[in-house]
Amino acid sequence: MKCRYAFELALSLEKLNYDKLSLLWEMMEKEADPQAVHFVEYMLEQQAADIKQMADYVTQLRRVGKGHGVWHWDKQMYDGEPSYTAYAGPDSG
Repeated sequence: MKCRYAFELALSLEKLNYDKLSLLWEMMEKEADPQAVHFVEYMLEQQAADIKQMADYVTQLRRVGKGHGVWHWDKQMYDGEPSYTAYAGPDSG
């Protein structure tokens, strides 16, 4: 549970960062600074990818439950192995 809670907090922080970058982007748009707008757009793209990854981790931790499932998930993360994937149904290959 503590592991999942930590990842949920990290996800909240990633979302907060995205919101603040969005406000910065709006300000740069009003100032008509195309270079800054482009730079902030790049940062927003990266932040969106980070949010997606963190949300995937939270979902995976919810699925594995408590105990050995969390330990196994953590070990896979440490070993750099591919993480769990969502079940897409019987027709997925």
